[in-house]
Amino acid sequence: MPRPRCMDPDDLWKLGEAFLSYAGEEMLYYGTTTEKLDALLEDGLEAPSHWGTLEMATLRAEEAAEEDGGDPVVITKSMTDFSTTALQADEDAIKTPAQSIVARSEEQIAEEWEKSDKSWEDSLDLAESVLYDGHLEISEDEIDHI
Repeated sequence: MPRPRCMDPDDLWKLGEAFLSYAGEEMLYYGTTTEKLDALLEDGLEAPSHWGTLEMATLRAEEAAEEDGGDPVVITKSMTDFSTTALQADEDAIKTPAQSIVARSEEQIAEEWEKSDKSWEDSLDLAESVLYDGHLEISEDEIDHI
């Protein structure tokens, strides 16, 4: 009878990450450029910072690359890395949503925002963006080149 094969620890870790993602662990994403990576890796990300969905972070990364040079990158962090008391609604994104990625019109967003609790969760749902008012350390394994 063949011996059961043991899984490589790195593969096991990747499987665990995939399971958590599948199981609904929420992630937040930050878009930037390779021009700023060295400083982010050394000093971390200062407050306030704009986080959101992958689509929003990708858009912001592409805009940053156009403005600042370098290539667009997205930083991925688990919700467990954030203090929820430091997460805030991104009122600028509510007022002027990125129409290319947000599924609602400005009028719909404004109307739903007025009916909401105006929480960071509502901001993420309606405008796909939140502000984080805290310092965050960034590591290489959280960076994805797009």
